[in-house]
Amino acid sequence: MALNLMNCKLLLNAESFGFGPTAATASFFPLLKGQVDRISYIGDGHSLDLQRPLAYDEIYDLASMNEEQLIETLQQYDVFFTSLDFIMAEKARSAGLKVVIYDPLTWFWKEIPEAVRHCDLYLSQNFIGVGALLKNYKALMSGMVLPVPPILQADVPRREGRHVLLNFGGLMNPFWSETDAISYAAHMYKAVRAAVPVGEELIVCASEKIVKALPYMGAKSYTREEMLKILAGSKCAFMTSGLGNIYDAARFDLPTVWLPPTNDSQGQQLEMIQAEGYVDHAIPWHNILNIPPLDYRKEQSQVMKDIVSCVHGLDRANLCMKNSLDFIVNAKGSASKALIDVYGTSGDKAVASAVLSFIEKGGKR
Repeated sequence: MALNLMNCKLLLNAESFGFGPTAATASFFPLLKGQVDRISYIGDGHSLDLQRPLAYDEIYDLASMNEEQLIETLQQYDVFFTSLDFIMAEKARSAGLKVVIYDPLTWFWKEIPEAVRHCDLYLSQNFIGVGALLKNYKALMSGMVLPVPPILQADVPRREGRHVLLNFGGLMNPFWSETDAISYAAHMYKAVRAAVPVGEELIVCASEKIVKALPYMGAKSYTREEMLKILAGSKCAFMTSGLGNIYDAARFDLPTVWLPPTNDSQGQQLEMIQAEGYVDHAIPWHNILNIPPLDYRKEQSQVMKDIVSCVHGLDRANLCMKNSLDFIVNAKGSASKALIDVYGTSGDKAVASAVLSFIEKGGKR
């Protein structure tokens, strides 16, 4: 049967690394639901947290599947659409599916990933340096290449400034333990809570495992719609420097303190936006611990070892956030807002439109 919207079975996925990939997939889902015959999700770990509340036809947990069951499941679908899970993209391609990859980290790869070379449609979120990289990518790829704007609404409510936001994003990744992620969150929360005046509302956003491990924070894992309301009500924020958080700060013109990076891409992104003048205030590891600056461009496993070592040093550190809060609490806006002028908005609509057009044309160029 020819591939088209009426009979297409679409399987969504996101890499279980941080919160960015799964948040991106959750943003695309409402724009794809109802446009194809069937739409489901497959993933594991904390990537499932944001997907479970959504009205998928089916949600598959990879942790409960063996390889044979995985292949059988994949072969029930026509198109596999992933945010950054290159291993699953290769498995889907081997199972005979058309493969679409959404990649917010094009700037990060030292060389083009193999899964990207072989996918049928590659959607790259625009960021510093991405345009030049894509010119080189096109000659190396068998499928289509398309840059897309950040996944941000074109119009957002005016900020009302009712509360302070502490957004941990997704701290879980394969290169450090849950214990280390929980320790990081506990120390950062303690310092931010101590800095925020008594009676001032502090809203804490985190993944389910962090929420359950540290119930005293009163944290929750919020849907994207809920997060947009929280951002609109924030007077300022403390956030990890994932690209999704960076663009959210930009879109809401939200004065932000960037917390110490929890992985290599966060560290590199923070350095990049600092170099371009898009940062209000940041708290690097070396300032907290009185150590040499971390090199976030070393091999990923080594960077994570360095970060884990920093987390272990927090017990001995005098981590004070009051000066950081004072620096941003009365700011009228954020330096990060200039990112929107350069890279635009409505990337979710651009991605969904590209995927549906790809299906409508039978998955061909």
